[in-house]
Amino acid sequence: MEIGFTNRCGVAAAFCVTAPGNRVLAADAGTTGYVSLSGTSMAAPFVSGLAAALMEKFPNLTPKQIATRIKITASLAPLTGFFGETLANNGTAAMEAIFGHGLVDSSAAAAGIANLTYALGPDVSRGQDLSQSKLALPAGVGRDLAKQIMADDFVVFDSFDNAMFTVSGSQVFEAAAAGFLPSYGAGSATIDATGGSVKARHALQSQPKEQLIFSFLQQGDTPITADYWQGMAALLAPQPFVVPAAKLRMSLESRQGSMSSLMPFLSFGSGALGQGSDRSLEIGLASKVRLGGAIDLISSISVGEPAINFGLDDQSDLIGLVKAEFGVNATLNAANRFFLRYEQRRYSDRAATESDFGMSAARADSWMMGVETQLTDADLTVGVRNDYALSHGAVSLMTPGSMLKDGTILYDHKSYGLDRSVRLRPFVAAQHDTYGGTLNFGARFGSWDRSDLEGVELSFSRQF
Repeated sequence: MEIGFTNRCGVAAAFCVTAPGNRVLAADAGTTGYVSLSGTSMAAPFVSGLAAALMEKFPNLTPKQIATRIKITASLAPLTGFFGETLANNGTAAMEAIFGHGLVDSSAAAAGIANLTYALGPDVSRGQDLSQSKLALPAGVGRDLAKQIMADDFVVFDSFDNAMFTVSGSQVFEAAAAGFLPSYGAGSATIDATGGSVKARHALQSQPKEQLIFSFLQQGDTPITADYWQGMAALLAPQPFVVPAAKLRMSLESRQGSMSSLMPFLSFGSGALGQGSDRSLEIGLASKVRLGGAIDLISSISVGEPAINFGLDDQSDLIGLVKAEFGVNATLNAANRFFLRYEQRRYSDRAATESDFGMSAARADSWMMGVETQLTDADLTVGVRNDYALSHGAVSLMTPGSMLKDGTILYDHKSYGLDRSVRLRPFVAAQHDTYGGTLNFGARFGSWDRSDLEGVELSFSRQF
């Protein structure tokens, strides 16, 4: 309520605000008590004190920005003029002539005014508007690392004036979509069950013990051992972080009857020949050894530089990778077979940037095992697997730490240790030949001791 002795804003309305100034308790000089006083001398400290508090809270803002924040968050709604003027009855212009921008509001001035932005570059011009969507963590981060990031604190900026706020990671990031769902239909849209490869074979002898194989891989991440696993290759999880791209592969398969196979290979992207941007390269050796006519030992090892996307944008780069695989494919009887597969990947170290995660002694691994049963016109697989995610080493990221008054962002280095425990995650996959095509079903569950369903797939494929 306006007091009779109030100095109305009038022509100063553009830079005038209102604060309490009637019967304000103040320290009484020379005593330990208080005195009640009125006037602008009592109202001004409310505003100057708010300005000081905001300058401490937002050290990157200029005095002009602080003043603007105080004015724009002030409100005319709770005020009443000496003659009963209100915003509802007399309108904005009349109230501004009395109170200027309105009664200062310390809570509103210290809070966000516009959308919050997470910066991904030297200033906020390159960043993510969190009111539109959160930043998706890259696939392969894994639940344990995602929980660490979600629980951490991060600096974001108010798009109104770049005021800095600290929020939890759960307000900035969201976990990647659910992991790979094992299903026989995973490769149904490709040329064959080995991930969409087209192959040309050339026998080096009249009695072919050695074959030179040229393969064109549509997705590029088809395991070299896919032929050894036969139709079960569709159940294998894709490589984490790898950018899908067509690749060429050359391999030399040497067979010792039907008992064993040895296959050195070389894979490369089109950029390796100067014909594109994918300069990825991989060289390695795969083998299959049959024991007792019923057990296949499958293994491979390779080194290379695949193109990966392990960041917060769509950019990719090459990283050194050592990959090893070991598996067992055992025929139990005419209708059942047991399988076990383990794969490990070790990544070379790389520095973190504002938009890409760094790695130090990082390792990702995956394994799965189960039993496949062949029924009449159908195949059924029941097994367990763990998510393909980083499990050892450390992951780092450069995150906004502060901002200079000219808008330049200074970044801090955050590091997260990786020590992932293995979680058994049951899955079921089935395919059934019907109506001239194949009906595929797959389901993944949250854990071995809970029945929560994480994902399901049902598809029908038919060749024409």
